[in-house]
Amino acid sequence: MKNKIILAFLCLLLNSINLSAQSLSNSKKGIYKTGFREININDYLRPLQIALVYPTSAKHPIARIGDNEYIIGENVIYDAKISDKSFPLVIFSHGLNGSWDNHIWLAAALSKRGFIVAMPNHPGTTLQDMDPQLARDMLARPEDIRRTISYLLETKQFSDHIDANNISIIGHSYGGWTAVEAIGGKSSAKVFKKECRKYPIMLACDIFNEQMKGLDERSDFLKLDKDMKDPRIKRAVILDIGFGRMFIPSSLSEIKIPVLVYSAGPFVERIPAELETGYLTKYLPEKTSKHIVLNNATHYSFMAICRKNAIELFKKDRPDQVPTCEFDTNERANIHTQLIKQISSFLVNN
Repeated sequence: MKNKIILAFLCLLLNSINLSAQSLSNSKKGIYKTGFREININDYLRPLQIALVYPTSAKHPIARIGDNEYIIGENVIYDAKISDKSFPLVIFSHGLNGSWDNHIWLAAALSKRGFIVAMPNHPGTTLQDMDPQLARDMLARPEDIRRTISYLLETKQFSDHIDANNISIIGHSYGGWTAVEAIGGKSSAKVFKKECRKYPIMLACDIFNEQMKGLDERSDFLKLDKDMKDPRIKRAVILDIGFGRMFIPSSLSEIKIPVLVYSAGPFVERIPAELETGYLTKYLPEKTSKHIVLNNATHYSFMAICRKNAIELFKKDRPDQVPTCEFDTNERANIHTQLIKQISSFLVNN
């Protein structure tokens, strides 16, 4: 009798191990299709357009999004039903003059692995809406993050599928600054102006000076040290941050959640990783943060893959956008594969 009990226990244990191994394998390669829908928040604050990318079992209708003559997009199942399960939520914040289109590659990969990804377009600093007046309100960006999370958790058709205790944020460039604000970093116009006098090469300095031109020193737009922390966010991924030297060092030291920080190689002179990301990693707690340097990546490698003729098209139509496709033409797909693997692992294990 005793032997039968032991045998039964071993069978159950073996079955459990097999299921766990299968689950781990599925999480690595992805078992879901990518669902997609657009959401509009129209409350008493500024309107928000959000791309929601999520796991689905549906197979139709297939649509192509984030695809144009310059960059390669993704296939999604448009307006599909979200799979019947509770999933972790990831909020993605794009960079200056960017949009969710630039990062659909990462959102789609995460959705296949069981994450719901919400990507707001930030009014005033998004490709479809570059407005200098709106851009002055820098703290509206982390507020967009808070509103996005609240809307999803308070709307039953989405909240039923979201694990409210498992929320992460990812941000690229200015979106990296936005993400750090949302996890407790506090900015200071005074600190940033001092840093810009020391390091005028930083593109962020020119952008900030242009945005705030003509403002009185007492302007509310320059009062950037407000607490924008959203305690619902449990971990963060920062992709080659911009405006990094704007943060008050002590506020970075007090961030307690896990943070994965990426920096690019020395390809874009005016967005120097050693000055931007280097400042961030200097003050983040060593125990809860990790820094990965991608020497073969440019600041724009974290964006969508460029088409083979994109640089020639940009030279003709939009010369200012040429850098977005330079230097890593043959490397970006491999860089994306590495990022998907590392970021997925970080989100699952921290």
